[in-house]
Amino acid sequence: MTGISTPGPRISAVTARLQGVHVPFGDAIRGQVGQVPVDKVTADVQISYSDLNTYLASLKLSIGKVQVAPGSDGKVKVNVDVSLPILGSIIGSQSIETGFTVKDNNLTLVLPGGLALPAIPLPIAGLPFNLRIQSATAGSNGIAVRAAATDVILPAGAAG
Repeated sequence: MTGISTPGPRISAVTARLQGVHVPFGDAIRGQVGQVPVDKVTADVQISYSDLNTYLASLKLSIGKVQVAPGSDGKVKVNVDVSLPILGSIIGSQSIETGFTVKDNNLTLVLPGGLALPAIPLPIAGLPFNLRIQSATAGSNGIAVRAAATDVILPAGAAG
């Protein structure tokens, strides 16, 4: 699946792996498969830096302009151009390598610095198959989010 809209950044692609797919052989031969139960779905969700930067620009953050780029060791390089009065003149532009937190199926870009640089939620709700976010790492092309779901029922049209 590609080009999925979310309340946050657009998802470039989702690649899913299905484990424990249950289709009665007789139903498959007769072409009468209505639903496909699946024990577990694991997925890699890709968010490009371009789409993430477009989303961050749309937020009009009070701290200033925030952009991301590839960092090292699974982190992102965050460039912050602080525009807050007084603080902006002291801090100016900053470049920070940081990562993500996942809590209660929510992905957050962590900006060190407490109140001056708050964490930024990245809402990617509505993933297919009711996938729940497990982790996120940065790569050379964007953010790779790992997600999983159990006991999924797929409509027969989605299985092919």
